[in-house]
Amino acid sequence: MLDATAVTLGAAGIVERPGMLLADSGYWTIANLTAVSDAPELLIPPARHGRQGKPRKDGKPSESRSDGLRTAMKAKLASDEGKVCYAKRKETVEPVFGQIKDVRGARRFQRRGLRACQAEWKLLCGTHNLLKLWRHQTASPATNGAASRPARSSDGPPAAS
Repeated sequence: MLDATAVTLGAAGIVERPGMLLADSGYWTIANLTAVSDAPELLIPPARHGRQGKPRKDGKPSESRSDGLRTAMKAKLASDEGKVCYAKRKETVEPVFGQIKDVRGARRFQRRGLRACQAEWKLLCGTHNLLKLWRHQTASPATNGAASRPARSSDGPPAAS
């Protein structure tokens, strides 16, 4: 994910790199937390599945390799700064999925196969972004000094004549 971000930013000519990465618990792995040496600050909640390591024969809990990372990440997320930063996911990332699912009605893929689903997802995201740009443009005041454009409709851009 970090490599793809670096490639995308590089292609856009942006040299500054993100200082923090927010991800959901599905990205919680030792490799994701330790593999990249120059990674930004990571905020990834530990996975909540029950298995934390192999059980010991004497019944006492065993210490797994991720226990130290898990404790440190929980402390980072429980801090005031961690709470504020992680809460931004609700404002920035999650609404897009809700809008695509509910407003656009895309609750499941129409095609079979990984490549077909990836292509369909890219099409959904691309049209979502185009609609956002169109709505932003139609909501902005006109450049010729007129009041403003007509209110946007939820049906999308007007059909070509």
